Amino acid sequence: MVLFLVSAQRARVASATRNLERFRVVLDLVAAQRAGVTCATRKAILFRAFWLLVPALRAG
Repeated sequence: MVLFLVSAQRARVASATRNLERFRVVLDLVAAQRAGVTCATRKAILFRAFWLLVPALRAG
């Protein structure tokens, strides 16, 4: 029983960490958009981050 609880707690922490990471990426995208990112490299990085975020959000 204890092992099950520890496993469930670890899964919850991992899920929370993924959620915070997704939230951070969204905030970065919004901040960059508001700042009017003009550098092509930064635009490419943000575009890639967005397309990595979409499957992650769908996966739960």
